[in-house]
Amino acid sequence: MGARKKRRTRFEYLGNHYYWYVDDWRVRICSENKRFAIAYFIGNPFGEEAHLEVHGREFPGIDDSDPRPVRLCVPKFVTDEWKKSMGAFVNALIRWSLRENHRLKCYELTTSSELS
Repeated sequence: MGARKKRRTRFEYLGNHYYWYVDDWRVRICSENKRFAIAYFIGNPFGEEAHLEVHGREFPGIDDSDPRPVRLCVPKFVTDEWKKSMGAFVNALIRWSLRENHRLKCYELTTSSELS
């Protein structure tokens, strides 16, 4: 079954179609076949910082067998695109995510007891 298309913005990158939308605290992006699926967690007032969650099985640099979600830090040059527009940010995020030679840095989730 393909990705849900209603109320989603569609775009093409390198001949493949992707869909993105915003819900609550996340910007979600997925490929038409749903094998590439990521969610950029915007952050919340409870202390969790912005980061990327990889849910799909296709993501360069992450083994298919690694448990999901994989949480990653997003480089500043990508997050800076947010200042221009949401479309520019999504474009930069998908380009960085699909690069074979990108550097991946894991995001360490902190618990509320660690924040006190």
